[in-house]
Amino acid sequence: MTRTLGRRNAKTLGALAALAALVCVGVVGESHAGVAASIRSRNVDRDGDNPEGPGLYGELGGAASFGLSGGASLLAGGSPGGVAFAPRGGIDFFFISTVGLKAAYATNARDVAAGHTMRQQSASFTLELRPLFLPMFLYDKFSGRERLDLFLYSIGIEVGFSYERSSIAGSFGAVDERLGFHVGVGFEVPLVREKAHALFLRFQVRGNFVPATPLRGELAQLAGRAEQSIDSFEIGVLLRYRFHFWDSL
Repeated sequence: MTRTLGRRNAKTLGALAALAALVCVGVVGESHAGVAASIRSRNVDRDGDNPEGPGLYGELGGAASFGLSGGASLLAGGSPGGVAFAPRGGIDFFFISTVGLKAAYATNARDVAAGHTMRQQSASFTLELRPLFLPMFLYDKFSGRERLDLFLYSIGIEVGFSYERSSIAGSFGAVDERLGFHVGVGFEVPLVREKAHALFLRFQVRGNFVPATPLRGELAQLAGRAEQSIDSFEIGVLLRYRFHFWDSL
């Protein structure tokens, strides 16, 4: 019963995330024409190198951007508990520096009991919304300081789902596959920028929620616990490179 409910909840949350993605893309898509008209009417320097112009700093070097990221996360909680170090890497696509679709892969290993090691692998798909950039651009709310403005542009909230696979190696083998749901927030600190190309240090905090499965009970028994948490808290630090393309503005 618990497993069935978990699957239903994961499907429901996945459908809600897909609906949110469609709504966000539709809203920002409607803004595309307004942004293009604003650039033309104000003779905006899209690279942001003109100190008297608005602080775009390459954010509108193109209507879309592509990013590559790599780093690691610390995971706390979940089964089998404790703290784990998880290397991760990913790609992302953003439209008008506001709505982004991201895909990432992460892996980690934990000792669950003497002679037993659990390896976890996760493929996640995420929708991120960065709500400050468009209002700051359209209403000229720039500080004029590049690092501060780029930091504010990067603040975002995210929601998504993941496919997670866990396996236990030791005196016996067990495999667990499931869908999970996550929500989080993040921001970036600019390190280097050359027009529409930039390198950022990204920080993110995320809550991961997954349904119960039979392997969760086995992990609790191995660890000598009567109950186990199936949710985890994650803090990540990544190096992210991005460049803009699709010059339709």
